[in-house]
Amino acid sequence: MPKPEGYRKALRLMRARRALQHALVTLIDTQGRYPGVGAEERGQSDHRGANLFEMSVLSVPIVTVRHREGGCGWRARHRPCVTC
Repeated sequence: MPKPEGYRKALRLMRARRALQHALVTLIDTQGRYPGVGAEERGQSDHRGANLFEMSVLSVPIVTVRHREGGCGWRARHRPCVTC
């Protein structure tokens, strides 16, 4: 599961992609964010929000590949992806 440290690393890499004007490729293969108290104490929600904001203002193309669950569990296994 994602930890706050991973969100900080992702933000740094998104900013590097913007500076180099390279496309951003994201791979979704997770069950969602880590729900532990320790993760919230380290600011997981703030980092997640910062990443979403950064992705919304990026001036480079974003390609997303969803593999397996991608955060929605049962629905991903039993329904086709309508947002792809």
